[in-house]
Amino acid sequence: MDDETIRWYDRHARSRSRRYEDITLSEVHRYLHMWIPPDSRVLEIGCGSGRDAAFLASVGHEVTALDASAGMTDQARKLHPGISFLHAPVPLPSDHQLLQESFHGIVSLAVLMHIPNEELFDFAYQVKRLLKYQGVFICSYCIRREMPEDERLFVLRTPQEVRLLFEQLGFSLIDQRISEDAESRPVSWVLQTYRLETKAVHWGIDAVESVMNRDRKTATYKLALLRSLCDIAQHRRVHGTWLDEHRVAVPLGLAAEQWICYYWPLVESSLELPEIKTKQLSFRNQLGQLISYYRGQGGLHSFYAQYLSGKLPREAGVLAASAAGSIARAIVNGPVRYAGNRAYGLFQYSGSTSLKYCGSPEELISRLGVIIMPGDIWRELTLMGHWIQDAVILRWAELSRKITSNRVDLSRILALLLISPEQQRNAVPVRRIYEQQRELYCVWTGKRITNQLAVDHVIPFSLWHNNDLWNLLPSDSRINNAKRDKIVTRTKLDQSRELMVRYWNMLYAHDPQRFSQEAQRTLLGAGRFQENVWEQQLYHAVCESVEITALRRSLLRWPDDTG
Repeated sequence: MDDETIRWYDRHARSRSRRYEDITLSEVHRYLHMWIPPDSRVLEIGCGSGRDAAFLASVGHEVTALDASAGMTDQARKLHPGISFLHAPVPLPSDHQLLQESFHGIVSLAVLMHIPNEELFDFAYQVKRLLKYQGVFICSYCIRREMPEDERLFVLRTPQEVRLLFEQLGFSLIDQRISEDAESRPVSWVLQTYRLETKAVHWGIDAVESVMNRDRKTATYKLALLRSLCDIAQHRRVHGTWLDEHRVAVPLGLAAEQWICYYWPLVESSLELPEIKTKQLSFRNQLGQLISYYRGQGGLHSFYAQYLSGKLPREAGVLAASAAGSIARAIVNGPVRYAGNRAYGLFQYSGSTSLKYCGSPEELISRLGVIIMPGDIWRELTLMGHWIQDAVILRWAELSRKITSNRVDLSRILALLLISPEQQRNAVPVRRIYEQQRELYCVWTGKRITNQLAVDHVIPFSLWHNNDLWNLLPSDSRINNAKRDKIVTRTKLDQSRELMVRYWNMLYAHDPQRFSQEAQRTLLGAGRFQENVWEQQLYHAVCESVEITALRRSLLRWPDDTG
């Protein structure tokens, strides 16, 4: 929880407690009574004066309540003796004894807006860890606040944004209510109840199917757009921005970048694919010029490595901008405009479709506009995108074969579509950096590396195809062989945090431009690499990506499955 916010509540603990105790919240208390089963074991996070914990105890629940403010906890103990009040940080430290317990219900009223973005996933993950199967989580937070600012942190998040976070962790939303402030202040609140499920929540994918199956297709553009949106939702979801409860915006530049990678092997190929070899591919000439520039210089893989590190030669940057701009216009004038039906288009667009120079991912993202889509589609792509993406690639190959009147073998088309600029593990440059150090310690054991050095992908390459610097850390080869393609447990990440940060700083010092750009592009979002706090930001972002990847795919964990 934000430190300034905690200090504010410490300073105002007595006056705030009196104020809270004087407010009548009968509607909220009836709501809690309705959703929490009788005789439950309940945890309240952010208990304030203890008012709501006292109500829960009065109707027969066994209540444990905690608050991050020592001042508020002291007031709660004085006002409501007999209830177990704890002073503890929110989220809890990974070794906190409370994390070994479990509850039928967890209540957290007026807390989420005080939690910084980098700690929100940890908070949600701990709620999941503390709840029993089919347990309920009830939370409230402000979604509008038009009041003079004080020292407290207020992050206004949309209900859809919070809902998506909890759905990714296996919760389902079972009730939601929006109301005005009980004290008649210019504040609006949302009250949500979630249930922890054992099965993944399945959402209707009619809109996605309409693009993949029912829409009329004479070219592969709509499938390419879906594929790129799946990739963004799976591996760069931080770039998705909720505009309101129903719409999400993603950078057009990220989609254009993916299209360069998708169509490069097709344009370069000798296969006779009509939609590639004719004027149907509106950006063929511009992309062809970029391909010609890199012919004999490593092709797509060389271009992509230079682009990611922000080290494109001037001429290549001009050619990349021309190709990306032409692709951006093809996206906007094609699938964005025509996906869906005449009565209701699935996508919208805002911003520019051209740029003069593109030297890095940050420039491509910032200088092109955004694709706007329904929140339900973004949710589906986020939850199930790795399955949808596989289906899209297969249907793309089938459509291309159909356009050739079945003259080209399906396997040959699929082979081209599966080419990735990061198709191979490439840890050689990072290995050289590590080999220059006098002493190296295995990131996962903390012991000096005396066996052969291995450069390990924190998130396995087989899952993410990611050779970013932050993802490449030194490991003892025996440990690396034991881990292989498993996902490290959260316990192991917490134990290894100090070494992870140490090696990140080493890699950052070696190439700050590449390191920061890769971290922003994949995990943090454009412009969010802050010099004084980036280690904390990056660590929390890695933990979030590790957990979500493991949960979505039901993956084995390392060193065991108990983390």
